[in-house]
Amino acid sequence: MTPALKRFIPQSAQTLIRKWSTQQVQRIYAPLTLSQTFDRIYRTNAWGGAGAVAPQSGLGSTGRYVEEYCAVVSALLRQHDVHTISDLGCGNFNTGRVIAAGAERYTGVDIAQAVIDTNNRNHSCEAVRFVRADLTRDLLPPADAAIVRQVLQHLTNAEVSAALGNVLSTYSLAIVTEHIYVGPGAQPNLDMAHGPGTRVPRRSGVFIDQAPFGVKATVIGDIDYAPDEVLRTWVVPGIRRGAQQQGSPGC
Repeated sequence: MTPALKRFIPQSAQTLIRKWSTQQVQRIYAPLTLSQTFDRIYRTNAWGGAGAVAPQSGLGSTGRYVEEYCAVVSALLRQHDVHTISDLGCGNFNTGRVIAAGAERYTGVDIAQAVIDTNNRNHSCEAVRFVRADLTRDLLPPADAAIVRQVLQHLTNAEVSAALGNVLSTYSLAIVTEHIYVGPGAQPNLDMAHGPGTRVPRRSGVFIDQAPFGVKATVIGDIDYAPDEVLRTWVVPGIRRGAQQQGSPGC
């Protein structure tokens, strides 16, 4: 929907259109595996960037959202004396590069092979590397802490549970950020098919500290995203200490 057209459509109608459009798109991805889903998302520019040289990871990986998010996360990493980081669902590294600059070692993880190949070609060095893995089931690279930013929101509830279980059994600390709806009529954790959309058009979102997930997490704060929508960050203690890696020179 173009900005010019939005001016003539009531907000309530815009919400219904957004909800319907998201559901239609998600149906396309529902029969696909997670690997096929995210390969398709990047191949078809589902998160924008048609004609761009590198894969695009959506609006949340641009502008002030990157600045505000990285300020919050960088402070948390210093507070918890984190030196090595696994960025789970790293996307195009537009956000990760800021975090990596303050780490001794950074490992970006994504399920989309094209993303990993592009990042390794353009950004890898002795202190920065990228590996392919499925957060719901694969062995994850060791680190002092994991960051998971706007990843779970694209998964089914069953996949969210599997990803959280995998992450929290691998790392001693996880920093999780999700785009959620917090306005009137909010219904946390409505299930949906995996794909490029989120639960927000349905007045929902992934709240990891509420049922059916019920993770013992501390809310660090919210970044305003749109009316009644925020990027919320939680800190979650993991079950097991990630193996710390030795520091290395920067890029």
